[in-house]
Amino acid sequence: MKVFTGSIFTLIKHVLYSIAGAVFLFFILFYFLKNPLIVYGVPSLIGIYLIYSTLVSDNIKIIIKDEGFMEVYSGGKLKHSFCLANVEFESYIKTTVDSAGSDSDCRLTVIDKQSGNRETIDCSMLGPDKYCLLLEALGVGRSEEPVKVVTKVSVKK
Repeated sequence: MKVFTGSIFTLIKHVLYSIAGAVFLFFILFYFLKNPLIVYGVPSLIGIYLIYSTLVSDNIKIIIKDEGFMEVYSGGKLKHSFCLANVEFESYIKTTVDSAGSDSDCRLTVIDKQSGNRETIDCSMLGPDKYCLLLEALGVGRSEEPVKVVTKVSVKK
């Protein structure tokens, strides 16, 4: 049995993004509005929702069992269960690198061989390294390297 859980680095990064977004919203509302209920309440509620969403809903765990089954858990609840003999996989990885750091978008599409139904699983919270290990465990060969987009920012003086 192999277990793949979300990357702690990715989790912390998304929590920090949530807090930064709430603080940014606070300053915008503080500048334009004088009602303290709105100025303090709205960013607090949105920040709490974003942190909850990151820690619970977006947190993913994938278990590949020795019996030939794959289970996908999101928020601690079983979302999908697949028999590996009856499915095919497609993989998508996109890594964006800019002056603020890097971010990866990882998606695994599970295709039922019999019905043709497709189920896309967002594996971004695993991080690119664990996602590649998941692909190896599933026996998915990557025919090409992930797309790397480099954005350079230049300042004219």
